Amino acid sequence: MSHLNLEDGANDVYLEDNYAYVADSDNGLTIVDVSNPIEPKVVGHYFTGWAESVYIKDNYAYAANYLNGLVILDVSNSENPTLVADMLWLSLYGISGN
Repeated sequence: MSHLNLEDGANDVYLEDNYAYVADSDNGLTIVDVSNPIEPKVVGHYFTGWAESVYIKDNYAYAANYLNGLVILDVSNSENPTLVADMLWLSLYGISGN
């Protein structure tokens, strides 16, 4: 068993394969390689703002965000997550999924 210090505090963790996707409070989404549980290491990060929780499905991370609502990231490359959609900006521009 091991311990890993992150920038802020972990609000939520989602385990998928060899990765822990951490809703890392004000630091956003942090991706940790846990293939070696003795030495977990941060491999990726995306600043979403205040991340409350996270869910992973089909290489997408859905991060519930305190200020931005829902932030959707492509995490197919865990070392370089990329923004797919930020629901705050979509709603500000009047775009919806209806």
